[in-house]
Amino acid sequence: MAQIDAGSLRDFEVFAGLSVAELESILALAAVEHFKADDVILEESNAGASGFYIIVRGMVKVEIEVSNALTGEKGNRRLATLKTGEVFGERGLLSGRRRSARVVAYSDLVALRIDNLALEQEFERNPRLGWLFMRNLTAILSDRLVGLNFMLRDEI
Repeated sequence: MAQIDAGSLRDFEVFAGLSVAELESILALAAVEHFKADDVILEESNAGASGFYIIVRGMVKVEIEVSNALTGEKGNRRLATLKTGEVFGERGLLSGRRRSARVVAYSDLVALRIDNLALEQEFERNPRLGWLFMRNLTAILSDRLVGLNFMLRDEI
């Protein structure tokens, strides 16, 4: 793994409350991946069991494919833009189900990819780490759901 300093990630919401040692144990599982702007990182409907991502530097756009009911024409609709410190691909970690959206690098991107199985094994070894991490992830997802609710409410 390329060197990522645990201290530089301590302010990321997903790591809130973790000790440096706990954060380092997660970093030991991570692969640093680099993407160029417009690279497709995750494809909607692909299997989601391999891993999830934490953005170290850069931005991504999260999109779903939509069809025009009248013309049948297809296009993409942006659901969110995620930036440094945010996570994506978590559905695979939580359920192993297919990806629900497409994720594309909006800018050059550095991200940590964490293997789901390795992370689950780390949580078994350290239940406190697992609880804190999953609590943080739940809060992140809850906030996203509220944001989508407001977005949809404005369209109704």
